[in-house]
Amino acid sequence: MKELRYDVVVCGAGVAGVAAAVAAARQGAKTALIEKQCLIGGLATSGLIYIYLPICDGNGKQLAFGLAEEMLRRCVEYGPFAVPERWGGPAGGNPGIAGERCQCCFSPAGFTLTLDKMLEEAGVDLWLDTLIADARREKERIVAVEVENLSGRLRIAGKCFVDSTDPGGPGAPLFGEKFYRDLKRALRPGGVIATQSESPWLLPDVVKNLNRAAKAVFRFVGYAGFQVPTYPTGMIGACVATDARDVTAPCREVAPELAAQLRYYTAEIHRASFAQPAFLRELLT
Repeated sequence: MKELRYDVVVCGAGVAGVAAAVAAARQGAKTALIEKQCLIGGLATSGLIYIYLPICDGNGKQLAFGLAEEMLRRCVEYGPFAVPERWGGPAGGNPGIAGERCQCCFSPAGFTLTLDKMLEEAGVDLWLDTLIADARREKERIVAVEVENLSGRLRIAGKCFVDSTDPGGPGAPLFGEKFYRDLKRALRPGGVIATQSESPWLLPDVVKNLNRAAKAVFRFVGYAGFQVPTYPTGMIGACVATDARDVTAPCREVAPELAAQLRYYTAEIHRASFAQPAFLRELLT
């Protein structure tokens, strides 16, 4: 089998994966970025979640810098939106979202172009339409992944691997009881964690295993589903866990003043987040 070698191999070209690849390449590492789709940016672009969330605290203090800030400022390069004037954007620019925080909307297609440009500028080798089929380990360390694309099957080896896929990726074995115990130690008393738990229609075993691991650590565990029309199967979900209270219903209602501004989300949809079809209840039992 043909084998290629890199210093850093990043699996998954969502926004986080792109950031990891750009950061590694800028430090001089020979870097590969592997993506199963033909489009980079993940849910921000192909999922049409086109709001770059705030990098400030809401009181005028910026909290995130580096690549997080750079991506925010560059996500509007191709599109009709702008960073708020207060945070260095043009006078009269349209951030696409109300308020004075350091955030803005972006064109999903335009952000894809920006991310592609950042990867090219950094010298990252981008592998699109390439599926990770297997991971090779030596003891507890991943040393290579086997991938498949139109060229066939090959092995990509690396000194360092970054798993920026989801709980179904090469790092799936890491999302076990230890993962949830580490999260529990970081929580304040009464705290709640919510981790991406995939779609039960697409990856039922991932959903089942995450739920089982969470139940071994927390007293209350639930699965919340939410609609993303452009995501495979039209939905994705989160594993919600806590020791404080039952998590089979949202803890807060949608405020009427907020509901009046929403077109695609209602109080009824919000309350139904934890509703489960029979097959999913059986899966999580």
